[in-house]
Amino acid sequence: MFISGFDPFGLDAEIRRANPSGSAALQLNGRRVTLADGSPAEIRAVVLPVRYADFDAGMVERAFAPRMAGGPASADIITSVSQGYPGIFTLEDWAGRARSADPYPDNVRALSGGTRERPVTAPGLGPGPEFIRTTLPAAAVTGAVQTPYPVLLNSDVTEIPAGGTAPVDRTDGPTPGSRAVAGGGGGYLSNEVAYRSNRLRAELAPHLPGGHLHTPVLTGLPADPQLLTGPEFERNESAITAEVRAVLEHAAVRRQTVSSGSCRPGPATAPACGTCTCHGAGWQPVPDAYTYPNGASRTTN
Repeated sequence: MFISGFDPFGLDAEIRRANPSGSAALQLNGRRVTLADGSPAEIRAVVLPVRYADFDAGMVERAFAPRMAGGPASADIITSVSQGYPGIFTLEDWAGRARSADPYPDNVRALSGGTRERPVTAPGLGPGPEFIRTTLPAAAVTGAVQTPYPVLLNSDVTEIPAGGTAPVDRTDGPTPGSRAVAGGGGGYLSNEVAYRSNRLRAELAPHLPGGHLHTPVLTGLPADPQLLTGPEFERNESAITAEVRAVLEHAAVRRQTVSSGSCRPGPATAPACGTCTCHGAGWQPVPDAYTYPNGASRTTN
């Protein structure tokens, strides 16, 4: 299993700030685990910087391509991971092609050039559909992993509908012919790593399950700003890492491997997956509705 996480964001403003996706990647890298069906597996991981320039230079593709090229280094499943919203995990149903997070900068204060009203495509991004749908077995994961944090499938997107000029938020995926503004992870680098890695997966290894997982926000730092860590913070960090591992152990069992064929059932308005692979027979998304807590921003990492 190959996963990616992210560096902390905004350490210049708060030196204690952490990113549980990067922490999980570091802790799980090289770990041998037993999958839910009893078969053995090994986790390999990479931690990515929160910088547009590195994505523009092809860092995501260089990290993921060897895991899809065949041979002993190839993975049986890939997923990108980033920090999301308080108190929940979300499996992102759709990744969008666009950048639209400005005025939210990256870790060197660079902007993407894209906004909600005027999304842009990353420089040098290879050909692909406006949206790519996950091929991770969301029903198996959400049906088995719900503690200590609930795991939900998030089908929210923002699109500019075909023939339209204004962005529209949807809770049931994109409509045919629309332009991507934001995937389930927004229009920032967490969405982009999902799009890039799965665009490449569809090109090199379309049989592999792949997608994106958002972790809860890591909380629990001591009130005293001089204390860099504390028991509650470390318990929460360990709990998130353990649940990332549990998600992987249920997502990677071989009987859930995807195959080519017709796209999985979805809303009547949902488009074909484009270059993404489709789910095996009988796979269904979970029906849980997902709403952003307290109007939280959809810019995540």
